[in-house]
Amino acid sequence: MPGARSVLRRTGVQGHLRRRIEIDRGDVAISNDGSLRHARPGATQHTVRFSTSPKMSSYLVAMAVGDFQCLEAVTDSVPIRSCATPDKKNLGRIALESAQAVLAFTTATTH
Repeated sequence: MPGARSVLRRTGVQGHLRRRIEIDRGDVAISNDGSLRHARPGATQHTVRFSTSPKMSSYLVAMAVGDFQCLEAVTDSVPIRSCATPDKKNLGRIALESAQAVLAFTTATTH
């Protein structure tokens, strides 16, 4: 990630993580949970702050930076995203539909 700088901080021994990443202005940062806000520290970069994670190990955190476009859906109150480069965005529809079906099936069979 040229031009990107990330900061991972543990808030206590519980394993809750607060994250922020500084990226080039034209890029998008995605993570395995939603972002909180975007700030503008400079003319060529911006900062993306992510919500505090649930209790988890830091090796489970995923972040990616680039030219991404995302498709989004909600199933059983769970947000689901499929992100890809602009030329591959429509290929993510089957991934999104599959994730929705798997989540709905799993919810129905475990409750």
